[in-house]
Amino acid sequence: MHAFASANGPAAPRRRDGPERRAQILATAAELFAEYGFEQTSMREIAKRVNMLAGSLYHHFETKDDLLHALIRDPQQQMIRENERLAALPVDAELRLAATVIARFHQFSANWHVHVLLMQEANFYRQHAEFSYVQSAKNQASLVMTRILDEGIAAGLFRAEIDSYLTNATISQMISAAAGRLRQGAFISAVTGREYGLAAVLDHTLDCALRLVRPAARIEAPVRRAEAERLVGDCLGR
Repeated sequence: MHAFASANGPAAPRRRDGPERRAQILATAAELFAEYGFEQTSMREIAKRVNMLAGSLYHHFETKDDLLHALIRDPQQQMIRENERLAALPVDAELRLAATVIARFHQFSANWHVHVLLMQEANFYRQHAEFSYVQSAKNQASLVMTRILDEGIAAGLFRAEIDSYLTNATISQMISAAAGRLRQGAFISAVTGREYGLAAVLDHTLDCALRLVRPAARIEAPVRRAEAERLVGDCLGR
């Protein structure tokens, strides 16, 4: 396409809004939705943050709902696919649980705003049928983890009396809290001044998760973090 000259001279080249612009819009929207809430954030505010007219923003996304779909659908499905691949590995349930905790820790860290949106906008998703896939995906993710826990119970690796659903929820909350805190920088004790980096926090999270499910006879068994990380790397290419 050619730029035509005007009476005032040659026309300026037309700016093209490509994938980079769309990515900028998505990243900015994710930050605003996570900080202020989806329903409290306007398309006008998003446009202002990316230095464009609100009308131009609608050339990329017809509605704010479309923008939210673009933010959460694919990352959520990708996380589930990764967890399913780990859950299907031909290793014992405890090692699969450790690998899944590690993978979810990195998933939450890498897609933090998506994770926040999936959690904090739960009521909105329940009230809008076009977002029903969010809860379906959450149910699917829960089933993946509870299957690992149930198989660990059956194999005698985990305590028989644990509630798989509640245990999964507790582990998820631990991972979320640790990943969220690390996004703000390292853990630093207000009492001792000791600093805890990623390795220490991940070690502690894994230890807590396994102590939650192990029977007394195995409570002090080594945490096979290195082996679990190799599984994550080999299975997910990380």
